[in-house]
Amino acid sequence: MKLNKTDIFFNVKFSAWVIFVIALQLIISCSTEQAKLPLQQNVDAGRTNSYEHIEFFNNARHYTSNVRIEDLSGCIQQPLALPDGRFIVATRNYALNMISSTEKIWTVFLDTNFAIASAMAVDKDENIFVLLENGRLIQYAKDGKLMMILQNPDTVQEFETFSDILLQNDGIVIGSNRGVLKKYDFKGKLLWLNRTNLNIPKTFCSDEQNNIYMMINTYNTVDGDSLIAFDKNGKIKWHYNMKEMTGSKSVVYKKGKIYTAFQKFTPTGSVSEVVCLNEKGEKLWSKQLPIPIRNISVDNNENAIVSGYNPGTGEGISGVFSIKQGGDLNWTQYLKAAINSPMLLSNTDVAITAMTHEGAGAFFLDKSNGNLKRHVSLHDAPIIFLYPCVSSEGNITYFGIDKLKLITIVSSSVL
Repeated sequence: MKLNKTDIFFNVKFSAWVIFVIALQLIISCSTEQAKLPLQQNVDAGRTNSYEHIEFFNNARHYTSNVRIEDLSGCIQQPLALPDGRFIVATRNYALNMISSTEKIWTVFLDTNFAIASAMAVDKDENIFVLLENGRLIQYAKDGKLMMILQNPDTVQEFETFSDILLQNDGIVIGSNRGVLKKYDFKGKLLWLNRTNLNIPKTFCSDEQNNIYMMINTYNTVDGDSLIAFDKNGKIKWHYNMKEMTGSKSVVYKKGKIYTAFQKFTPTGSVSEVVCLNEKGEKLWSKQLPIPIRNISVDNNENAIVSGYNPGTGEGISGVFSIKQGGDLNWTQYLKAAINSPMLLSNTDVAITAMTHEGAGAFFLDKSNGNLKRHVSLHDAPIIFLYPCVSSEGNITYFGIDKLKLITIVSSSVL
């Protein structure tokens, strides 16, 4: 068949369009993979809980899978979901495991006397960083090979606990409740050490310039708690104090702004104040809420999604609030459940793990208006570690704490 000039032009144009679409899909795919790494507690160094490279979370039902692995002891820290269905899981039997779906890739036993003491981190090359109860900081390669011991254990004091690892672009920051805050580079060199009389919290965040932000509890109801900023060398830059108020453990950094909350308990109830500061410690806005705020997440549009729990005298209730820049509310939702773990954000959803009177469950809210899209009960699932991870397919995945099982919330089409 002979083609005329119009047909040839159309075919060439159509072929060019197909090539463009394929190339665009490849770019989007690559950027999505990049959005997952590096990875750590609350997703990133800003602790935003934002998985917005995923369009939506699957929310039809939960599915339990057995793991084909020798070490079946339960999960002890928040797992990390890597690309291609792989997970990094720390278990109670002093082991670090990489599994793919339900199959073991490798298992290493770090130290039979000391368990992993805090949430782990994975860098862009899939090197894994773990911190043991004795203060030893260790780096493993993605194939499970021991790369280096970045920090040999110091003398650990009685009742000393360690912070979750904070992975920055040039090193690793760890702290302890005994006032030790220090940073190592990726070759194990100590960059700085700050010994203070401050009780370093379990989780803290940082910005792109490696300034660190954390809430310090004074346990003095008169003086109140303070949000403290450390510079890239570990020196205090500024502090923001709220007298007679207790600070939330959740501190989040996003696009030049720091978010946290303070609360005060009175004979008639409680009052919370969500605060947004700039990088100089100046208040940009605040919002008062009627429930003590525990968790804060921030989306790509700089909406702060916060939650709190009020046990009350009867059935406890949690409030979830979306706050826009300036402090006005986007929406409010109340749930008859106790929210203890961070809220996870996809492009369209807010995923919440909470405890109800029936047991654990996952709630899925519409991020645009707060409407409840679905509640998936987990009361008939194995006992789970309440901090889930998010797979690249948009599945919320939990791990058993008594036995290493996968409990995944899937779409209805998944068997």
